[in-house]
Amino acid sequence: MRTRKLSRRDVLKGSSASVLGSVLVAPLKAQPAPPAVDPALIAAAKKEGSLAFHTAMEIPIAQTLAAGFETKYPPKFV
Repeated sequence: MRTRKLSRRDVLKGSSASVLGSVLVAPLKAQPAPPAVDPALIAAAKKEGSLAFHTAMEIPIAQTLAAGFETKYPPKFV
């Protein structure tokens, strides 16, 4: 049986892949849990009565998100 020697390039590929894998996965594990939305927070937002939505996402995606928000929390015009 023939054994294959590892070249320097093979070692560098493997080590860089393992380092990148551990560096990129670590922030995903470190994210805190999102805060719970309680009724008091929703009541305070309704009392304020306005919402500003600034984003850098694409317009169709932002419009879909805004439409979903408006169906869940319909606007009340005073």
